[in-house]
Amino acid sequence: MRAFVAAILVGTFAVGCAHAPRTAYTFDPGPGGWELDDHAQGGGYQHETYTHPVHGERLEVWEIDRPAPGATSIEFSTLAPASRVLPPMGSPTAVPRSLGDDDLGGAQGYWVAQAGRDRDALVQAADFVAPGGRRHYVVRMSSPDDDVEQLRAWLRDILLRNFRFPAPVR
Repeated sequence: MRAFVAAILVGTFAVGCAHAPRTAYTFDPGPGGWELDDHAQGGGYQHETYTHPVHGERLEVWEIDRPAPGATSIEFSTLAPASRVLPPMGSPTAVPRSLGDDDLGGAQGYWVAQAGRDRDALVQAADFVAPGGRRHYVVRMSSPDDDVEQLRAWLRDILLRNFRFPAPVR
């Protein structure tokens, strides 16, 4: 009986200790109700997808091991469309467009609007790109129901409250 109880406790402890993947940034999903849905890694990137039990929006975070496509929104806008490389979003329906620069609690970055088809729905997305020297971060909120400005405002609030980006790596 003692061995049976010990096995149950060990199994419960192992399940209860599941944790988010190790990343250079920190994100506290608890206050907003976000739950880690998926983690992928390889080819110079890490990618996490978060979902919400009530909302239909998706929150995605990429940590990418190469310099950002531009250090500012102006630099991003002046790149040729083929050079505006961001993580893909379904089947793109438009070239990503810059929405301006921002400072989120000391993290300098810029906003980008994306649109694409995901399954049968047209999806809008607001991306925050945080250049970090030799690597960069892209945080995206997407939805088939909300417009880019709504997504941008909500994501900005989440980033200010729950995100911390590391210092740039030179």
